[in-house]
Amino acid sequence: MNNKLCIVIPCYKVENHILDVLKKINFNYVDHIIIVDDFCPNKSGFKSKKKFNNKKKFTYIFLKKNLGVGGATLEGIKLALKKEFNYIVKLDGDDQHDFKTIKDFFKIFKSKKNVNCCKGYRELSLLNLKGMPIIRFFGNIFMTYIFRIISNKYYIKDVTNGLIGFDKKIIKKINLNQIKKNFFFEQDLLFNLIKKRAKIYQIKTKTIYADEK
Repeated sequence: MNNKLCIVIPCYKVENHILDVLKKINFNYVDHIIIVDDFCPNKSGFKSKKKFNNKKKFTYIFLKKNLGVGGATLEGIKLALKKEFNYIVKLDGDDQHDFKTIKDFFKIFKSKKNVNCCKGYRELSLLNLKGMPIIRFFGNIFMTYIFRIISNKYYIKDVTNGLIGFDKKIIKKINLNQIKKNFFFEQDLLFNLIKKRAKIYQIKTKTIYADEK
């Protein structure tokens, strides 16, 4: 079980993308997927379960109320820990992430024994927007600089990037019940990982924007 990798996907209004996301996952290095339907009014989780219902590869959680992206992800992480997966990767369900990065995460975890957290980052520059909504672009830069000041970790890049993975040993050191459940989830989780002296490896990745609002 030492190399087992589990992906957690929070789902809310991603019914137009989630099937494409699941089709792209490579089970040569991904062992299991936990899909958390965050009380989605469009039933994203139910639609994916109709197409992908292999109990060995997929587990579905259907929340009875909306917990937000953080709350949904945390429910998936808790289940992944119960199932004793060694590596857990949070992936968004809107098909914006480069799946090659997940493979890169897995290679890093296996080859660099001192690394217990991997995160993706985008080059945040006006010359490299590539479809990113302008308000999100400036918001990302602002949040990243604030995070660096608060954490005193000036090497951290792109703190709003939703693609992040970690091993079970470091995540078990964190009280998950105290992590923010809203859109500040990634920043709060990253901040708590730093507090626990996580060794973070950052991988440049691209994000694909389609019908982003």
